[in-house]
Amino acid sequence: MRGQHGFAAAALVLVAMAAAPGQDSELPPEWDRELRFVQGLRERGYFDLAPEYVQGLLKQDGLPEALRGALRYELGRGRLEEATATADLDRRQVILEQARQELDGFVRAYPDHRLTSEALVQLARLYVERGHTALLQANEVRTVDEEGREIPSGQLERQARLNAARAAFAEARTAYDAAEGRLKAAYDAFPKFIPEGDPRRAARDRAHTALMDDQLQRAIVDYEEAQTYPPGSAERDRLLDQAAARFKDLYERYRTQLAGLHARMLQAKSLEEKGELGPAMGIYNELMDHTDPRVRDLQRQVGFFRIIVINKRGEHALAVDEAARWLQANPQHRTTEEGLGVQLEMARAILAQLEGMNPSEREQAIRAAVDRLTEVVRYYSPHKPEALKLLQKYQERSARRANQVANLSYEDAMSQADTAISTHDWGLAEALLKQAIRRAKRSRELEKVNRARYYLAYVYYASDRYYEAAVLAEHLARRYREGGLAAKAAEIGLASLTQAYNTFTQVDRASDLERMIDLAQYTAATWPESPEADSARSTLGEIYLGRGEYAEAAAVFEEVREGSPGYLNARVKAGDAHWRLAQRLRDEGKAAEADAEAKRAEEIVAAALRARDEAGVPTTDPDRITNANAMAEILRATGRPSEAIALLEPIAEALRAAPPAAEAVPLYAGSLTILLRAHLAAGQPNQAIELMSVLESVAPSRASLTQLYFELGRSLQAELERLEKANNPAAYRKTQDAYRQFLTALAGSRAGQSYDSLQWAGESMLDLKMPKEAAEVFERVLKTVAQEKPFTDRPDAAARILRTRLKLVSALRQQGELDRAWELVQQLVSENPRMLEALLEQGLVLEDRARRGGDRAAWEASLRYWRNLATRLNQASPKRPELFEAWLHVATALEGLGQKAEAIKTLRGVMTLTPSVGTPAMKSRYEQALKRLGG
Repeated sequence: MRGQHGFAAAALVLVAMAAAPGQDSELPPEWDRELRFVQGLRERGYFDLAPEYVQGLLKQDGLPEALRGALRYELGRGRLEEATATADLDRRQVILEQARQELDGFVRAYPDHRLTSEALVQLARLYVERGHTALLQANEVRTVDEEGREIPSGQLERQARLNAARAAFAEARTAYDAAEGRLKAAYDAFPKFIPEGDPRRAARDRAHTALMDDQLQRAIVDYEEAQTYPPGSAERDRLLDQAAARFKDLYERYRTQLAGLHARMLQAKSLEEKGELGPAMGIYNELMDHTDPRVRDLQRQVGFFRIIVINKRGEHALAVDEAARWLQANPQHRTTEEGLGVQLEMARAILAQLEGMNPSEREQAIRAAVDRLTEVVRYYSPHKPEALKLLQKYQERSARRANQVANLSYEDAMSQADTAISTHDWGLAEALLKQAIRRAKRSRELEKVNRARYYLAYVYYASDRYYEAAVLAEHLARRYREGGLAAKAAEIGLASLTQAYNTFTQVDRASDLERMIDLAQYTAATWPESPEADSARSTLGEIYLGRGEYAEAAAVFEEVREGSPGYLNARVKAGDAHWRLAQRLRDEGKAAEADAEAKRAEEIVAAALRARDEAGVPTTDPDRITNANAMAEILRATGRPSEAIALLEPIAEALRAAPPAAEAVPLYAGSLTILLRAHLAAGQPNQAIELMSVLESVAPSRASLTQLYFELGRSLQAELERLEKANNPAAYRKTQDAYRQFLTALAGSRAGQSYDSLQWAGESMLDLKMPKEAAEVFERVLKTVAQEKPFTDRPDAAARILRTRLKLVSALRQQGELDRAWELVQQLVSENPRMLEALLEQGLVLEDRARRGGDRAAWEASLRYWRNLATRLNQASPKRPELFEAWLHVATALEGLGQKAEAIKTLRGVMTLTPSVGTPAMKSRYEQALKRLGG
């Protein structure tokens, strides 16, 4: 997307809207100087020192309340400025959230402060910056591979980023509208005429400038959001038209003001984005003719936009000349967003002229373009994605041969390695970094050697050479622990070991896990106050959770430092560990200890959720949903379903309004599952049924919907098993009754039902020993839903109908309708003679017939059937679990014939040949059968 810019984050905040130092009669001169100093630190980019200094001032006694508020505002404003200056986009989002919390906290605490209006504007600007950052991240997502094939996960991630950007821009509109009301009221409060020399005149001018700036920034939001849609799309054109109209209106109202001229430029930009190049160029030329020195910054930006139009017109030679003049006139701005854009346009114009050049000219032109593109990709900007694509296309033609790499200096090798890393040319990056290491070793400059080694470890990691990355990174972390990159190297080492553990599942994973634990413990102990230590603690906690070492997991999660980016998430994880430990202790009969752990879990999770809500984190924020799910599960499981419902209902409401991104589906499904179970516990089956339709709307595919139903059934069954194990018959019966009531109501509902919901209800009824009701559901499915669209259009429709018919046989068999069950299962087997599930069900019907009749002939028929099936299954390799199921039924038939000794011999023979008999559950069934037989 050419011409896409974060205007609100650039030079468009026309005038600082705060009262200038020295103009606030509320503060004595000494405090006024303190504010000047804080603002000076911020303006000079000392983002680490400014917050520390402000926090120190806030701790002083006797601080005037007006100053306390101003300092709190400065904290948020400083964070916002730090975010806009941060190149790492992920880190930028973290700092933006910190800034939002500070500014929002200030507005809430000081609604009538002189800086509150400005804080509202800064909050709106923050949302624009958040949206702009999400847009940059979306444009950096790889959606096709090297061969041009679509990467589905990349498409999903990009769409999620775009959705996040649009949501942020919507919040920005709301914030700017809220600020405009206050700013207009402040401006209108001044009299229309104020004589020269009256101090109120300057205050009114500042109020007017603040109002104009707010209105301008509000219009910019429409332009920014347009960039989230593809060129030529109806939604993009609609937003650009809307933006152009707003900019035109602002220009006509404020044509003598700087705000009006900015609006004029952006009107032209909106026209240009729509392809109306003539009118856009006319406005750009008009602006370039202004002689007022105040518009020089504006003209620098207009000059860049003119180059874009010239390129779009196909006047590429002129575009190169204009770009060269721009760079010569603005050398200090070559790495700003405009400067990088000019260099990209220059490279594009050069490459557009390759056709018709002789080989020597082409090579020279490509080198010139690659030099410009190399400069662009070194910085985060909206221009980087396109520069990367061009660089990847043309850099091979200008890549250095091996003998040329060998002649490079350390500085040149590192510089070119940086470019190779940016373009994901890992092979070239490796060669260049190894050359840099050789050069630094010769000059015995250890710091330079280790810097190159650090980047080489990253290259190994990025190119999936995880073990090489881990070895090199760990060497740097342990051997040179005092070095500036040691902690970061440890982080790469941990990430590499994690990826190796998850990727290479056939190797010694236990050894990899121990190395991860050792390096994580070393990192946390060596740099305890660093972000890398907190990351290592979180890694350790996840490992302990996975191992079932809940006490250790809770302890290490609680060591994550307050204020670190992952602090609240770590607190929720700590609460989860305490909760799991409570369940284990309860199963062991240690009620008092279990209660203490459960109480600790609730305290931690509730505090984390409270902190998020106090900070104004949106209901649909993924981390807040995770937090809310954990809290709601505690409330539900401890007999407070109404509180759980109140907590999760806003999440369900958000789902009803708009479907989530695909990657967020499991998170929302977790919320709905807990909410559904809470409704059941509260005796509200109708509300639970309504949630089923919401659950279906969340699922991105039929396969995922089936998995959601499976998970829901498993969670409900697990709850029953837990209550049974805890020897709590009253709670068990209450939960089972609620579950049955819900399934009955669900099955009886005639509206909004689908194949998946009814099939799930029927199968769940079978699990709850409700075969008569289950059979009715399956019959209904086969007679109605399975005969109608959209089910009949599904590619898996035939397979699903087979499953329903099979479950119907099972339901009929369990309620004793054996003749009908036999008729249906014979029909299934004749149609699908190799369908193992049908063969097993046929054997079960035979066995139940023998049990009912008790005659020898029926048991002999059952024995012949199961022996024949077991013999057939025995020929398969590897052995299937159904083989052991069949031999178990052989033993049952022998027992029915009175041949207990032969039954024991059969079971022991199977266990001798295969001691595990497939699974622990099956082994337990064999052992129970032997015990019953007296063997």
